[in-house]
Amino acid sequence: MIALNGIKYKLSPNALIYTAELFALYMCSQLMNNLPNCDILICTDSLSAIKSLQSTCDGIIEDNMSLEIIKNGVDSKKIIAFQWIPSHVGLKYNETVDKLAKEAVVNGISVQDMALPLSNLKSFQKRKILEEKNLLLNITKARWYRSIQPISPLLPWYQDMRLSRREIVNIITLSIGHVTVNKTLHLMKFYFYPLCLNCTAGVNETADHLLMKCCPQFDYARNSFFQQIRRIPDDDTSEKLKKMLSSFDATSYKEIS
Repeated sequence: MIALNGIKYKLSPNALIYTAELFALYMCSQLMNNLPNCDILICTDSLSAIKSLQSTCDGIIEDNMSLEIIKNGVDSKKIIAFQWIPSHVGLKYNETVDKLAKEAVVNGISVQDMALPLSNLKSFQKRKILEEKNLLLNITKARWYRSIQPISPLLPWYQDMRLSRREIVNIITLSIGHVTVNKTLHLMKFYFYPLCLNCTAGVNETADHLLMKCCPQFDYARNSFFQQIRRIPDDDTSEKLKKMLSSFDATSYKEIS
């Protein structure tokens, strides 16, 4: 943030962009008291900050900084307007502001006495947990699982899916291959033989072999199931696929359940 006197400020590296944008408006609201009696227009390209100020004026207080900005405006006894200006790459003054902001991150005066909103702490916590997860993925153990999911995602893949916990567990179990097939049972010393006994291919019996690959014992069930999948419209895939999975009586799927 660049003040009128040319002093640059920088926030904690854990501060969100939204917090930095609100802080810039907060500093502007403090400088208003040093200006002569006049109407004031404050322009910003942060639509989220403008909406936060509007919510605060409507009595919905989202954070203390928005409340302080409104309070400073009222105390100044001036007519103040906040104007949102969409940012566009390539405009002369926008490029200048971006350049100054980058300089402030390096050379600015650090703001130490500012309490970050709770949303910033939650974001920091999520980022640290994700970093710890990715560090665990770099160890030498469990390479098989890393081949399935090499990087820990910020959000789980089922975030926006209407799936029950049981359905999610079944899908994950299938993806890692830990189902009741000969190879898994043999590794756990529950079965004497890892190979598929349903065919003469001489390969390990895995979920991939039974469901997706070449086991001739289940060709009919597998082909019939895939044909049904192809007929599902793209706009209703998850719901119809769930219904089909629950009602389709195929020997191969009973084999691994």
